[in-house]
Amino acid sequence: MKQRNPRGRSAPAALATLALASAWSSIAVRAQTAPPPITVPSDDTAIAGPATATAPTLTAAAAWLLRHQQPDGRWTVTADPEGNDQRDHNEICVTALAIRALLPGLRNEGLPIARAVRRAAAFLAASQRPDGCFGPEDPFTMMFGHAHALRALCAIQREWPDETRMQQIERGVEWALQAQNPYAGWRYTPKCGDNDSKITATMLLALRDCQALGVKIGDRAFALGQLLLDQLRAPNTGRTGFTKQGETMSRFTSKKAAFPGELSEEPTALHLLVDAAAGKTLEAPERALGVALVAALPPEWDAAAGSIDLAYWQSGAELMQLVGGREARLWRAKLHAALLPNRIDTGGLAHWPAVDAWSHPGMEAYTTASAMLALRSLP
Repeated sequence: MKQRNPRGRSAPAALATLALASAWSSIAVRAQTAPPPITVPSDDTAIAGPATATAPTLTAAAAWLLRHQQPDGRWTVTADPEGNDQRDHNEICVTALAIRALLPGLRNEGLPIARAVRRAAAFLAASQRPDGCFGPEDPFTMMFGHAHALRALCAIQREWPDETRMQQIERGVEWALQAQNPYAGWRYTPKCGDNDSKITATMLLALRDCQALGVKIGDRAFALGQLLLDQLRAPNTGRTGFTKQGETMSRFTSKKAAFPGELSEEPTALHLLVDAAAGKTLEAPERALGVALVAALPPEWDAAAGSIDLAYWQSGAELMQLVGGREARLWRAKLHAALLPNRIDTGGLAHWPAVDAWSHPGMEAYTTASAMLALRSLP
């Protein structure tokens, strides 16, 4: 049975199988002009690795996330921790994003980040239902949250291998495979008959992360999901549509007027990340067109125009890291110009306001984690 959803669109099912190879590559992006520094505690060691222009901001943002973690390990999506206005991003999803934003800052397990990540991992583990799904059975958030939970747990597993966690990941993969639409991808609920590019691409990236840890996943799930994405890509523009070939990004009805869909290429960026994870070259003509679309739409913090979209900036920055060269340098400069002046600094802590296309007041953990992930891709 098809689910009624706030965007009101559905995608065609895809028919075919295709063998995909698994590979991943990364291209370093050179640092550019340093942004204005911010004040952080002298003993804050949350950020590891080489000093970069964004290191002070990332340190302060990590400290903000640590300060706002709930006692049970989660991060909330409303100002009221018991609130329930979740939209696409439930607490499973936001907690998973926070984990991935914090993990690159580890130095050793004795740091506050390590403790916070372990608490967050325990929250995700406790949320797993007997059928393997992470989080509540909510008609709009369950699939997206599940995919992000898998990505976060895989990231933790790479840092701290643990047999119990590996079993949780394997059970989560089994649920994801059973939830896939026949001959197609994923959307809000298991086998709902609807598909969209955002959830399908996010799930495929999660499954690639799991596969890299040794979880056995057949080619068929990847092939069918990939084929759905390929069908949604317009051959003349390279744009991957949300639920229809080549269409612009969808928005919630309440956000549609304020945030034009043409100011986001998130499905295109996610599709290209899936392509890269499958070992496909981004220089191929149909993919080069998509890369050009993302390169031509870098971040702009313009509330009046409705261009603030941290989910897009996160996936776009990750893609530009792979692309490298002039496009990555431009994106980096625009990303820094959008994010660094618009952070909110308070006593050595930094976060970003919940004013983007996907957030509402109380979702600062989502905006902050997303901004951190974008900056980590293009520091």
